[in-house]
Parts: sequence; structure tokens; C-alpha cells
Amino acid sequence: MHRFFAPKAAGLCSLAILATMIGSAQAVTISTVPVGYAGNAPDTQVMNDGTTAYGAVPYNYRIGTYDVTNALYVEFLNRYRKVLHRRGRLS
Repeated sequence: MHRFFAPKAAGLCSLAILATMIGSAQAVTISTVPVGYAGNAPDTQVMNDGTTAYGAVPYNYRIGTYDVTNALYVEFLNRYRKVLHRRGRLS
């Protein structure tokens, strides 16, 4: 697994869920789970590129429950573009 998967997935999950709501005034509830253990020690393994110390997070946060594929993200971007165009915010 890539070291930066969790934060990216959380953001993308939010975008994908919002894609289903574009154009409506309904509230969106995004399913998340807590990620705790703030201040955990960083990874000491040295990567192929010589870097180390990944994984330490100084705060608790929440992450989206569901994975978001590239296809879902593209669908979100395409729908959002159409909405902006309809509203005259995109030429």
C-alpha cells in the first residue's frame, strides 16, 4: 500500500459522494471512521529512494469509509464541469 493512500482516499471519497449531489440542495453525509493514535512514531524503514520517517501523524483525524476509483473521480469532474457551464461559471 502507498504511504499517502489514506488522506487522498478521504478527499476523493468526499468528491465522489458530492458528485451524486451536484445540482441539488440536499445535505450530504459522508461516511467516515476515526483514525486515532496521534503522535505515533514514524516508520523507520528506508525506502528505495533513500527516504524514511513516513506515517507519523501528530493529530487524530477521520477518513472516508469507501474507496474512490479514478473512474469515479473523473465522473465527478465531468459532472461538476457541466454544472459550472450551466450556471455560466465556465465558458
